Amino acid sequence: MTMAEEYISTRGLAVARGGSGERLVVLLHGLGANRMVWSRMIEIADKHWDGRWMAPDLRGHGHSVMQGPYGYATQAADIAELIADEKPGSVTLVGHSMGGVVAALVGTGWYGLQVAEVAAFGVKLVWTSEEEVKARDLAERPARVFATRAEAIDRFLKVSGLIGLVDPSSETASYGITGSEGQWQIAMDPRCFGCVGPSIPKLLKLS
Repeated sequence: MTMAEEYISTRGLAVARGGSGERLVVLLHGLGANRMVWSRMIEIADKHWDGRWMAPDLRGHGHSVMQGPYGYATQAADIAELIADEKPGSVTLVGHSMGGVVAALVGTGWYGLQVAEVAAFGVKLVWTSEEEVKARDLAERPARVFATRAEAIDRFLKVSGLIGLVDPSSETASYGITGSEGQWQIAMDPRCFGCVGPSIPKLLKLS
């Protein structure tokens, strides 16, 4: 990420931001990932976006607060307050997977924020009962500890969907883990998996 300022928001989110102007685009990552997945897009934004950009780590991910609840409603409230603090003009939300759900919820206006555009992609709309059971099982397990840094990075890349797309030696890969020799972990609270399950179309119809 170039030309970025990094800080912790009032709700405990680790945020990178850059650019200038009234327009604001907010980039929201998916479950198991973090803001670094947007690195290549941010390089483009720094050169071609006529406005500001923000890329937070969602609650329970990366360097953000590891404290629940981790449901979609809490995540959306975090992002709405984060944006409101910026006092933006026009707001565009771009979200991948879980980030897409959060973007859509913020875009409903439930949180008192007016959003000009929402782009969501890779969103899982409906979960099967088997997938819900598996997610709840992952959410109830303690965070896995790895003996080596390489093992932790490999697991992070698999969980985040970045395996084969990101160099294990890159800054993006390193950002996804935490710990020290013999005590490496993914920089994610496994309880975040507990957010899955609700039918997204039904949820959004409530608006």
